[in-house]
Amino acid sequence: MPVSPEYVYGEVFQMRLLSYLLRDPEKIFDLVEPQYFTSPLFVEICRVAKKALKNDRSSKLHRHTLIELLRQTVGDDDAWPLYKSTVKEIYSLELRDKPVLHGQVLQFAKESRYREALENSERDVNSKHYERVHERMEKLRTSLDSGEPLGHNDFQTPHRLQKAKDNTWLIDQFIPDNGLTLFVGPPESAKSLVSLLWEYSVSRGQKFLGLTTRRSTVLHIDCENGMSEVKRRCELFGIRIAPDLLFWCLDDPKRGVPPQLPDPIYEQFAQKGWVLVFDSLAFQTSGRVIKAEDIVPILFEFKRLAAKTGIPIVVIHHASDKDGRNTYLGSTLIRASLDAGYFVETTKDPTDNDRQLVELYSIKGRRGGGPTLAMQLDFEDGDYWKVDSPHEEEKREPMQILADVIRKHPNCPKEKVLEKSHLPRHKARQLLQLGEGKYWRAVKTGTKNHLRYELIEEDS
Repeated sequence: MPVSPEYVYGEVFQMRLLSYLLRDPEKIFDLVEPQYFTSPLFVEICRVAKKALKNDRSSKLHRHTLIELLRQTVGDDDAWPLYKSTVKEIYSLELRDKPVLHGQVLQFAKESRYREALENSERDVNSKHYERVHERMEKLRTSLDSGEPLGHNDFQTPHRLQKAKDNTWLIDQFIPDNGLTLFVGPPESAKSLVSLLWEYSVSRGQKFLGLTTRRSTVLHIDCENGMSEVKRRCELFGIRIAPDLLFWCLDDPKRGVPPQLPDPIYEQFAQKGWVLVFDSLAFQTSGRVIKAEDIVPILFEFKRLAAKTGIPIVVIHHASDKDGRNTYLGSTLIRASLDAGYFVETTKDPTDNDRQLVELYSIKGRRGGGPTLAMQLDFEDGDYWKVDSPHEEEKREPMQILADVIRKHPNCPKEKVLEKSHLPRHKARQLLQLGEGKYWRAVKTGTKNHLRYELIEEDS
C-alpha cells in the first residue's frame, strides 16, 4: 500500500493499526502516536490506550476496559455512541497481516525522517551552516541503520504533512472551506433542490438564508438525474446555469457519465478552485456504504481533495430506513470523516399543497457553526425564504419531550420512546440515561431484560 507524502494512511489502515496496538502493544507501542491519526476519534482512542498501556506494554488492553476509560474521558458527549461502536469494530477486525502492517509503519517513519532532515538541511544551507547538513545526514543514516526504536519525533505531525489553512467558510458557519460536508435525508426530502439553491447563491456571491457566501464556481456532479430534470428545477426557481454554476449529469453529451473516485479529472477541477458537489455518495461507492473497506477509500479521496486544494467538498447522501432522523445510511466512519453535516427534513404545508417546509438540522460541526435553518419552498411561484423552525421549542426542551412520551405511553419500550420522541437518536439515548432515577425509571421485562419506562411522579 503506497504512502502519500501528504497523507498518512486511509482510515481503514488506521483502524487496523489501532487494533494491532491494542492486541500486541509490546511490538508496536513505540511506533504509534496519537497525532499519527487523521480522525479526532482515532486520536482520542490512541491517546487513552497508550496512557493505559504506558506502564505495562506486555499485556493486552481488554475491550471493556478501554470503553470504560473512554467513557471517563468523553463523558456525556454526543459522540459517545460513535466511540463505543468504533471500539467494538476495531476489536472485531481479523489481523492476519501484522508483518505487513509493521513494515508499512516503519517505512512511513523512515520517509518522514528523511523529509524532515531534508527540510532542516535546506534551512541550514540558506543560513550558511553547512556543517549541520553533514551532521544531520550522518545522524539520520546511523539511526536508521541501527534499528533503534522510533519515538515521538520520528513521526510527522499533521501541520507538517499539509499546509495549514485558515478556518474559513464557503457559507458562513454553514459549509467550511478545506473540508467535507454531508447533506443527508430520506427520499423526496428536497435535499438536492436545497443544494441547488445554495449553489446558485454561491455562484452569484449572494446571501443564502441570511448567511454570507464566498463567490465561487460550483460544479454539481449529478449521478442521480439527467440534464432535463436539472433544467426543470432551475427553471422552476429562476436559476441560470451558466457561467459559474456548472453541471455534469448522467447524460452529458461530451464527457459522458461522471467517473467514480479516485479520478484525476476531479483534482483538475478542484485545482481551479471549483466547489465540487457529489450527488450522490452511493454512486461513488456503487451502492456499498455499509462496510468500512468499501466506504473509506471514497471518504479518504474526498478529504484528500479538500485538504490539498482548500476547496469545500459537498456530498449528498440517503438517510437510513431504520432511523428516520439525523441518521445516515452506512458505516460509522462516514460521520467520523465529516467536517460538517446536515439532516434535511421536509414536511408539506397542510393548508397549501404547493408549499413545503424544509428544515436543516446539524449532525456534525467539527469547526463550529452548525446552525439549524428552516425555509419555506413555494413551488407555484418558484420562490423560497427563511422562516423560524417550528421545532425550536422542542429543541430547547428535549427532556420534557421524553417525559411527555413516557406519560402518554406508560411502560413504553425503550425503542418506542426513542422513536416517538422524534429527537436525534443518540441524544435521546443520553437524555434517557440522564433522567433515569430522577424523572423516570427503567424496568427490565421479559427473558431478554428489555427496558420499559415509567414516570416516577405518577408512581407517587
